[in-house]
Amino acid sequence: MTIDQDPAVLRAQERARAKARTELAARARTLAGAAEALGNPLELDAAALVQLAADLRDLAAYAAVTERAAVLLAKDAGATWEQIGNALGMARQNAQAKYGARGREA
Repeated sequence: MTIDQDPAVLRAQERARAKARTELAARARTLAGAAEALGNPLELDAAALVQLAADLRDLAAYAAVTERAAVLLAKDAGATWEQIGNALGMARQNAQAKYGARGREA
């Protein structure tokens, strides 16, 4: 029996995937809450708008990390690069280049 067939290893991998899915769902809720909390930017003064810009930059970085995690989990769960690319509005090759083996270092 190889390590990838070992029932204990398979159970550990499934637990890790379940934990990652739970954490990803929590991140998605955080992002949705942050977007909702922004309110109407037209009602903000200059200092608040500067702070909003900084908060949005941080939120965009957080969203990018969350997107990468979702893509890698989807791939691990059996999604094809074509399915992932279609969902993200890009070609299969672009999705694979961005998130595949070469994209994992980024």
